[in-house]
Amino acid sequence: MMPISLDACCIINICATGDAPRILKMAGMKFYLSAACSKESLCLHGRDDKAARIRVPIDLSPLIQSRLIELTDVTPGPETAAFVDFAKQLDDGEAMALALAICRGWTFASDDRKACRIAKEKGVPTIGTPGLLHTYSTSLNLSPPDIARCLKNIEQRATFRPKPTHPLGHWWRANSNQ
Repeated sequence: MMPISLDACCIINICATGDAPRILKMAGMKFYLSAACSKESLCLHGRDDKAARIRVPIDLSPLIQSRLIELTDVTPGPETAAFVDFAKQLDDGEAMALALAICRGWTFASDDRKACRIAKEKGVPTIGTPGLLHTYSTSLNLSPPDIARCLKNIEQRATFRPKPTHPLGHWWRANSNQ
């Protein structure tokens, strides 16, 4: 099973789809969330009963209890040293997720360009929200309306949309407009 160290941005985007359990059950993948990422302010955008924009906290406990996400932390030694080194350049959540990926030989999941650039420089495989959603949609052969719903939910609830120059930017735009 391919272990994936999730950055907060990716878990927020996955939760925004409304299909988080199904996405996290993808065959061949095991998702890990660092202690630092789990403590970040994980919220989605929503509307209250008067249609005012509000922040809606994400409850990860059902995903953790069902073992779709496993919480983990850096251990003393090389993992902690890598975390401290990356924290000089990145936020704590990104730094910890990257340190775990490097030291444990995992894939790093993030949409942060700087963090992904550093990961690639270190030879760490990376994937972002577009790659995860593309894999999810093709592995389950989702219908165009289902793909569009997931992508639009991410855009509206997590305010994420890949740049047009992203390798999957064209796929995202073509499928979010169904």
